[in-house]
Amino acid sequence: MIPNLHGDMGFNEAIVSMMSVCVIISIYLLFVASSAVASYDPMEGFDPDALEIGVVDDITVSESYMFTCLGTMDIIGITVNISVPHFDRMSSFSVGSESNLEYSQSYMRMLDYDNGRIIPVYIEVIAYG
Repeated sequence: MIPNLHGDMGFNEAIVSMMSVCVIISIYLLFVASSAVASYDPMEGFDPDALEIGVVDDITVSESYMFTCLGTMDIIGITVNISVPHFDRMSSFSVGSESNLEYSQSYMRMLDYDNGRIIPVYIEVIAYG
């Protein structure tokens, strides 16, 4: 830590600078690694409109899209819960097997009903990985 006329950094200053750079890089890598793990979502490509939900006579769902999701996404099972507010009807459709590792998404869609009316439908999709 003795300054000289050449402006060279001494050994102790070099060690302190190297340690501070290593600490900063380590903190940066910690944040990058934690955000990469937290951003994994197996239901990223799920399209709730492709379920082709029908609510006129009874609540129906296209199970072929659910089977397609099993083949294309990294999941082993999928459950779709559909409820229509103020209609006292809730239906549940399941494909595949269930496990403890659950991922869920909720959607609200406006669907056609009798006589040109449109009603809100609450869709909850649970995927098992």
